[in-house]
Amino acid sequence: MISNNCLKNTRRLWDQIDRMERSERSVSLMPFTNIVMDGSIDLVFAPCVENRLVVASSSMGTAERVMTRMSDGVLYIDGPNDGDIVGARKEKCSIRSSALAFLRAMLGFASVDQFHKAPCKIVVGLSQEYAPNIIHKGVGKVSLSRLHQSDIDLEAAGAVTFEVDGVVQDLQLVISGTGAFECEDLSTSKASLMIDGTGSIKVEALDRVRSHISGTGSIIVSGQPAMKAKTISGTGQVRYT
Repeated sequence: MISNNCLKNTRRLWDQIDRMERSERSVSLMPFTNIVMDGSIDLVFAPCVENRLVVASSSMGTAERVMTRMSDGVLYIDGPNDGDIVGARKEKCSIRSSALAFLRAMLGFASVDQFHKAPCKIVVGLSQEYAPNIIHKGVGKVSLSRLHQSDIDLEAAGAVTFEVDGVVQDLQLVISGTGAFECEDLSTSKASLMIDGTGSIKVEALDRVRSHISGTGSIIVSGQPAMKAKTISGTGQVRYT
């Protein structure tokens, strides 16, 4: 069960993303079932009957540099990388305190000074009934809240951290770059977990779990699943708690 604090935090994050410099994108093709992201972008998802796609930025004009396009049923979100953002804007980011609080909550910056030393941030806000399958090839953080759906496939192909909570019946997590899946508050019946790059996965599986490590990392599974299978050809460990 998702805590009331989690629900409040999700609403608060959406309220604060509304106060950032943002670009509302067309929802005519929503809901999306597959998303591929690249560049330095974070994503926040919360289920809702209202379809909504927003690109928000901590600096004026940066949100407009994020390109969204549909191809073969896949939504591609392409943003600038950190170097491009810094090169385009030499001055410090100027943002409202509410937007800064949003970024601090999402990205873990401890103070205003630390934020100003970092590149300007881009955050994509997405709401629809179910979370899509996501591949992130760039750098960022993906937060998926209150999931309640049959299946989802997530891949960290760049340097990405996923935070996921809720209930999913069939789950597939892949780290092909450098990343982490922090899914202690996500409950699943069937899970396929793979680390081909470097990273860590934490998840609860209640029925069946298949784990594979050919790179470097660790997989921690709670829930005492009845059926467990693992293969390790790289450097790492699979642990059940």
